[in-house]
Amino acid sequence: ASCSSEEVLENAEKPTILENGYWQGNLVMQGYDVPFIFHVDEQQNLIIFNSDEKIKMQELNFEGDSTLLSFQDYPTYIKFKKNEENELNGYYIHPDIGSDLQYPFHGKYIGKEEVRQGRGELDYDFSGNWETYFRPNTDRQYPSVGQFRQEGKVIKGTFLKPSGDARFLEGTFENNVFKLSSFDGSY
Repeated sequence: ASCSSEEVLENAEKPTILENGYWQGNLVMQGYDVPFIFHVDEQQNLIIFNSDEKIKMQELNFEGDSTLLSFQDYPTYIKFKKNEENELNGYYIHPDIGSDLQYPFHGKYIGKEEVRQGRGELDYDFSGNWETYFRPNTDRQYPSVGQFRQEGKVIKGTFLKPSGDARFLEGTFENNVFKLSSFDGSY
């Protein structure tokens, strides 16, 4: 018995098509959440936002029932499946470090309008330069200057370190904790 091409197409696993709008992505790396916002347009083009930086992703590819989201400048990618609740679940994979290096990835649709990570009102303005230390209270401690600007509920900035700046960071102050993150696919 043979199948027509129409029957094969009807029975084939349909690729994941992401809803147009903004999505909240989250990686769990070494026990820490790394949240990021990305946008999907009507042609399924994706852009990741790191504060004021925009990272254009490669075209979506498909592998079996999974979708692959690859980075332009790195060999890294996110492999995920979309469930009935319109949530994305999978892994961020860095093949140069080894196929065993996979970090959990979760994504959820947040709507057509841009929504930044900030929630609630902040009682303090974190704008300005701050003396900071990386690896505090260890023999590997080193100084840095945190440069931040606050835009309503959102904090943006960078850390100036002896090895260079930390690029485009964005985050919030919640539950008495200042959190900043950035994700460009290079980790």
